[in-house]
Amino acid sequence: MTTAQNLIYSKSAAARLLNLDYFLIKDLEVWNKVVLVKIHDRKAKFVSKKEFCQHFANWRRSRSRTLETTPHLYNKESFTVYNPYKETRYQVTVRPQELICDCDDWANQKELLGKACCKHCYSVLNHLNYSSLKEYIEKSKELVTA
Repeated sequence: MTTAQNLIYSKSAAARLLNLDYFLIKDLEVWNKVVLVKIHDRKAKFVSKKEFCQHFANWRRSRSRTLETTPHLYNKESFTVYNPYKETRYQVTVRPQELICDCDDWANQKELLGKACCKHCYSVLNHLNYSSLKEYIEKSKELVTA
């Protein structure tokens, strides 16, 4: 079962952050400001929660670079994002304060974290020349108040 905690603080993320193979990560303990990563046959390591949170967004940003984004011809708020490796397509809708995707990652983030930005949303943001969801939201607010 996906929880807010294991969505961000996962064994996969720990392995990538520590440049280790996934199977070497034995367990994680989430503490106040750090995560204790227990490693098979090695000394445990501390990784800050901040590093995990940054990795959470950066990993999705990097994964978005291989995706193909196509705007819908008659609806400027809608985009199709295609993954040529998996041959999957997801629909992303642009709203003033958020981007909405029909993928499971977006739904999990929205439910568990209250906000969401999956790799498909990052692909649309890249297409629209925004570097982050935060930048997009700030520019949207400026346009509404202007």
